[in-house]
Amino acid sequence: MAIEMRLALPGGALLRFTNHVEWAVYHAVNADGEIEQTDCIELEDFAKATGCTESLEEVGKFSRAAAKIFVPMLPKAEGSQPLHVPLSGFWFEKEHFVTCAHFLNSDLDENQREQLIQKLKTDEPASVAFTCFAPKITPKNHCNVILIGIDYNADVAVFKMCNPAKLPSGHHWVKSDQIHALTNHEQLEDLRAWIVAYATDENHHECIPDEIRKDWNAAEGSPTNYTLHLKSLKSTLPSPLNKYPPFEHVFQRNRKALTVGKVLKTEPSEWTLDNPSTDEAYIADQVATFRRHNMSGVEGCSGGMVASFRGNDVHEPVVIGMFHGTWSMASNNLYVAFTDKGIRWLRSLVQSTSTPASWTNQPA
Repeated sequence: MAIEMRLALPGGALLRFTNHVEWAVYHAVNADGEIEQTDCIELEDFAKATGCTESLEEVGKFSRAAAKIFVPMLPKAEGSQPLHVPLSGFWFEKEHFVTCAHFLNSDLDENQREQLIQKLKTDEPASVAFTCFAPKITPKNHCNVILIGIDYNADVAVFKMCNPAKLPSGHHWVKSDQIHALTNHEQLEDLRAWIVAYATDENHHECIPDEIRKDWNAAEGSPTNYTLHLKSLKSTLPSPLNKYPPFEHVFQRNRKALTVGKVLKTEPSEWTLDNPSTDEAYIADQVATFRRHNMSGVEGCSGGMVASFRGNDVHEPVVIGMFHGTWSMASNNLYVAFTDKGIRWLRSLVQSTSTPASWTNQPA
């Protein structure tokens, strides 16, 4: 079956217009799930909006299930080493790892994409980092995972650890009942949410279209995904705010970090080909759909868990989707929103591939 191609650009930094204009920035999270800087306006506003001072503590604890994956591409030439695409994601039911599938958005033809999928399922495992700082693959702090399920059109990929017995102590994961599909009622309002991801910023990445790249002024230095993308958005930002911030002002490079904001209510008039319908019958037949949020993201953030609280209970965080990429220029980014069908699909994959547990670990 032919795979439909969908361009997924790194999302870029976003401005939020609330009581004050602010960039949606990321805050580092340590291995214990502690947010390293909480004395800032947006985190204080988030805690106040939830009505509970403990909400940030719950957000940090839940973030322990987030991790970074390096997915090997096909070698450019025979005998050469494959490049690895960095993505964010989260551990699910101990030994499974969930992330986005648009690592297939490279310059591969259909046969090459199918070849890559088969290699990832058998003899070319991806690698997941266990550390909060993960700039590259290091055998000591990574584990190999193989691809066990993919829905490219929904942008969801599921991997499984090759040797679950080597899971480290203190390993955390999202439990099966901690993934939530937003109800029709929940989709009619903005919901408080957060993203946990590992941002990176590489030079000359292949997913940047030529029409954006060609306008780069060589005097501005070597272009990266972040600078190229924000340059293309510059004219859409209101003056004097169109001076975009440095990467380090918004993101924590190669660090586990989170940003808070909202997933935005569904507006039927705003759906595009990538967001085809609000029709219940259509959505019910999809593993995931694409919805808007007002949180920043960039290369490496794709697959990062998008989480919220179930109902009004700040003690029950749930994953509702994953960071995807851009939509409608500078106004919003998209996330992959899980549906009921998608959750059943994930649970079925886990049940059919899980290894009987003989070690002690803990969920998020």
